Amino acid sequence: MSQPFTHDDLYALLQLAGNDATAVQANGDQAVLDRMRQFMTAQLVEKLPQYDVFVDIATIPYSFDVGSWQNKVKTDAAGEVVACTVTWAGAPGVLPGAAAKFGVGAVVNYFSKATPQPVQPAPVPTGGGERDGVFNLPPNIAFGVTALVNSSAPQTIEVFVDDNPKPAATFQGAGTQDANLNTQIVNSGKGKVRVVVTANGKPSKIGSRQVDIFKKTYFGLVGSEDGGDGDYNDGIAILNWPLG
Repeated sequence: MSQPFTHDDLYALLQLAGNDATAVQANGDQAVLDRMRQFMTAQLVEKLPQYDVFVDIATIPYSFDVGSWQNKVKTDAAGEVVACTVTWAGAPGVLPGAAAKFGVGAVVNYFSKATPQPVQPAPVPTGGGERDGVFNLPPNIAFGVTALVNSSAPQTIEVFVDDNPKPAATFQGAGTQDANLNTQIVNSGKGKVRVVVTANGKPSKIGSRQVDIFKKTYFGLVGSEDGGDGDYNDGIAILNWPLG
């Protein structure tokens, strides 16, 4: 099966997003980046309905390892694309519209949606997914954490390392829809990393998943639900490692 979304497709989508973001250019640089991410996410959800899609976009200096950027594809035994990382980076003036002033880097990760399986009714837990927000990383490495919030409820996303009661990284959402809280770099300590999300001061329900690209690049994905609609996209944390 051919790759459903490629490096060239990402470049074309970034051009469309740059032109679309002129509508908010007067609101500042962050408004432009947020508008581009929202535009790209909406387009990709429509283009790739069979995949879970995550979009990250940043300006120079990037929070990503640009030295080894390339398309990375994972297929199953039948040759179907089950996971892919597509990246692009360009200097100021390469993209049009509101993005022309930036050196922009973008990463699109998309993963095959899990096939629904019948389950017996059970009490709704406060955690969910494969890992309940807990990930095992190699010890003493730097990893990135990017946080996004999409809820009218004030949210806090905290990242804890090992058994330290103090969070190694904290992201505070002020009840703003579609807000990118940016990326922080954290050391993995002994390797146990836990993500906790609260909304209005109460623990959110969490679903989480760890994926890899060729056992070389790893992502920890966390989606949280504040109790409003059950869509698990109110708070999102993306862990990525290794860096450099």
